Amino acid sequence: MQKSNTVLILRGFVVLGVILMHTSWFFSSGGSENMVALSSMLLEVLSLFAVPLFMAIAGYLFTGRNKHAYIYSAAFFKKMLLSVLSPYLLFSTLYIVTAFVFDGHTYTLGEIVVDMLTGSAAVHLGFFRALIGFYLVYPFLIRIFTKCRESGWLKYYFAAAAVLQISWKVLNNIQFETVWISYLLMGTMFLRYLVYFSLGMAAYYYKKEFLEWIGRSRKFLVWLLIIFIPLVTVCWLEKYYWKTYYILEFICFPLNMFLYTILIAMLFYHSEDIDRKNTLQKRFVLYLGNYSFGIFLIHIFFMYLCTEYLLPLLQITPSMLTFYPLLFVLMLVLSLGSMEILARLPFHELLIGKVERRLLLRRKSGRTNSL
Repeated sequence: MQKSNTVLILRGFVVLGVILMHTSWFFSSGGSENMVALSSMLLEVLSLFAVPLFMAIAGYLFTGRNKHAYIYSAAFFKKMLLSVLSPYLLFSTLYIVTAFVFDGHTYTLGEIVVDMLTGSAAVHLGFFRALIGFYLVYPFLIRIFTKCRESGWLKYYFAAAAVLQISWKVLNNIQFETVWISYLLMGTMFLRYLVYFSLGMAAYYYKKEFLEWIGRSRKFLVWLLIIFIPLVTVCWLEKYYWKTYYILEFICFPLNMFLYTILIAMLFYHSEDIDRKNTLQKRFVLYLGNYSFGIFLIHIFFMYLCTEYLLPLLQITPSMLTFYPLLFVLMLVLSLGSMEILARLPFHELLIGKVERRLLLRRKSGRTNSL
């Protein structure tokens, strides 16, 4: 399947969501429940759509490119090696070296191997366990999905996917003393995003019907957001501040699933609308989307440098309102600058994945233009 502008636009929203998520991440560092902390927490709740949306995009593209991949093949795993494993291993190495150089953290060979295998070299790399997991189970998953689609059982498929996703979240939230259970949860992390990935698969087959339904249901979806956002926010207040009703953390799991599914649907519809127009907004989001994979990998490195060195040097802390917009802009600008450099290196696909040359910044007649 050819990569449409809609997919790149959605990836642009992923970039904005991921950077916003790791900016507002520091809300609990401010201490008390002041307005700065609570506002940042609300942004954190909303921005967490980013990884579910990335998984939905992955499901859409997996199905478009491999809809008949019912068996495992060398070509299928070659795609995985080039598009996922190579950048993952290189950036895992970067974060291990960063921890050694800046924090003085010493590693044994065994610790390095474990960090590489479990995605533990940096906080956001655990996401790759899920992505690689989808690569490993995809031929099996597409068989089940296709069978249910052709038999009219998709509603049962999604019900089962929701049960598996919520069950994984519940089990992952329980402290198990048995080591093998922890490793089992690590190895099945893809279940955490099963509904979103499957939503992307369904969107590939029913794109027209999906968009038409969202168009007819926009007011209803907005009302659902008005209901779900406060409910999820209450769960977060319990988790980080009240710490009284532990059960609210578990109630939050299905609420999160519904909230981010609605946000994904609305962003999908909005991206189609953006793609029909030639605006500055479209060009900017396309530009971000072109570098989405690389930005996802590298932005935590710049977050670390800014929060551990630059912002403390300027005496700017998470309790101050200026901390958040400044960190957001710094992470975004530094990540984009690094992508512009890396995208021009030979074999850049092994570092940051594929990028479209037409969307790189180019210098012409002394001016820099976005093409």
